[in-house]
Amino acid sequence: MHKNTKRLAVAAGITSTTVLVAGVAYAFYAGAGVTASPLDSGASIGSPTVQDLTTTLKTGASGLVPGAAASTIVVTVSNPNAFSVKIASAKTLTLNFAGATVDESHPLCTPSVAQLSADPVTVPATTILAAKDAANSTADFTFLNVKMADDTATDQSACRGASFDIPVIVSS
Repeated sequence: MHKNTKRLAVAAGITSTTVLVAGVAYAFYAGAGVTASPLDSGASIGSPTVQDLTTTLKTGASGLVPGAAASTIVVTVSNPNAFSVKIASAKTLTLNFAGATVDESHPLCTPSVAQLSADPVTVPATTILAAKDAANSTADFTFLNVKMADDTATDQSACRGASFDIPVIVSS
């Protein structure tokens, strides 16, 4: 299983969300340098630096309260490379709430107190076109059932208005 971590944010309470960008690349063009000159043509294929795909928070979940209706989070995956990136086989995106960090003004609100959850997202095999094709160089993925557990045994009031940076785990 191949794991990479990205981060995004979700707000519990009524504050705005924050975005932290990181990424992973599954390059169609792996960047390996290959030189072809059987006819001494001088033609060669370069070895570019492959940049990671990046994630940004398109739509965050805000106003979460214990036991209330679930929300959604939409993450945009972008390709900053000059060439298309192919995700060769299906991947699963999961929000790693246990690894979440809370904003500085809510130090008593830990992931175990907030008890956030969401359904994983299956990313099908796809190609994200090169950055030069701006209209098609991104793909959006939606996490459903983002919610805060209604736990009568845990005082969750320390999480009012808190914002979390939540790692996104990519696995095959």
